[in-house]
Amino acid sequence: MSKSSKSLLFVTYQYPFLPGEYFIEEEIEYLAGTFDTVWVLPGRCLFWKPKEPPRQMPDNVKLLDPRDASWGQKLYWYIAGLAYTVIILLRWRSVWSGNPSVRVVSMLKDLKAVFKVSVTTLALRTLLRPLKCEGELIGYSYWRNFSAASLALLKAGGMLKRLFLRCHRVDIYHPQRWTSQALIHAYADGVFSVSMDGYLHLVNEKGLDASIIEVQRLGVAIPSVCAAASEDGVIRIVSVSNAVPVKRVELIAEVISKLPMPVSWTHIGDGPTMSLVRECCKDMPSDHSFNFLGRLSNQQVLDYYSKNAVDIFINLSESEGVPVSIMEALAHGIPVVATNVGGSGEVVNDENGRLIDVAASIEEIVAAIADLCGAGDLIQCRKEARRTALTMCSSDANYKSFCQRILR
Repeated sequence: MSKSSKSLLFVTYQYPFLPGEYFIEEEIEYLAGTFDTVWVLPGRCLFWKPKEPPRQMPDNVKLLDPRDASWGQKLYWYIAGLAYTVIILLRWRSVWSGNPSVRVVSMLKDLKAVFKVSVTTLALRTLLRPLKCEGELIGYSYWRNFSAASLALLKAGGMLKRLFLRCHRVDIYHPQRWTSQALIHAYADGVFSVSMDGYLHLVNEKGLDASIIEVQRLGVAIPSVCAAASEDGVIRIVSVSNAVPVKRVELIAEVISKLPMPVSWTHIGDGPTMSLVRECCKDMPSDHSFNFLGRLSNQQVLDYYSKNAVDIFINLSESEGVPVSIMEALAHGIPVVATNVGGSGEVVNDENGRLIDVAASIEEIVAAIADLCGAGDLIQCRKEARRTALTMCSSDANYKSFCQRILR
């Protein structure tokens, strides 16, 4: 991919710092191959101190680290940010180009969010000034949040030529609107939902301008070799997610405990609901086993697939965008059982796994998994899982297309 003479200002939540945003590790390689320089600002670092060093990035990807600023600069961001917050709220809180029935969020929540917008905008102006970026500077926010609104203010001030952003789950489906969203949709050149379901929600439910909203899917690397299937009669099931209420890992544990065949369940991830998950595993049948590996890096998850037999990937979240974890499982030829939420139903179906109603009972989920295993469908499902990944989830296809889109 030939490089552009343009530079990219890429605002994340906390990438390249851990934990989280592991899926950026794949995309950043394509951004680095497209732009001369990619400047990365982890917006959360203005309000949070990382405990670990940043992840390694390509040579032409440069970290804009707020921690490098002087105390005087930081003091200015936060004090001036208070005044800027009032100005933004007065100008933008009553502005909304979408469906008027979408009610504005409470003033307290909005005040906190706009303060983040203000501080981030002031910090970006300070950090960008000495760089003297030549040519066009394009803004790209990984989320439809305070970071994207900060880039909108930079564009309004002439510091950015164009502005693009992705949106995933909460930043799409939140039932209320924020002042920051009025800013975003006033200045964004492209708002990219990772799923068609998200696109339809923004256009039909939120009533936003369809001309700047489109689907740009995330992607995963397609490995040369698929994960192995079990050959000993034990069904090996893997789940990958944070253990938080929305992910319902404890529901997975209850489902596993009631499956009528020998099962080995491995969960990768950690979080506050793990104690509840462990409690649910106390009465597992003797021919059932479980293994909790904790939080692993993205590469360690991929290594697990390459070195271990996996028969089914399971995700029972009550809300999703399009989980990268599901796409990675499909790429390794692993059938997927997932709830029909967000964009999951765009990549999971009865040909490559089972799509479950989010309100399904434990018994219904157990029956769906037993049917998948008992009908002799797993071998064919593995082929279909791989085919789905090749046609819809390839990082090489999706990220090349995305990079060319933001260069237009």
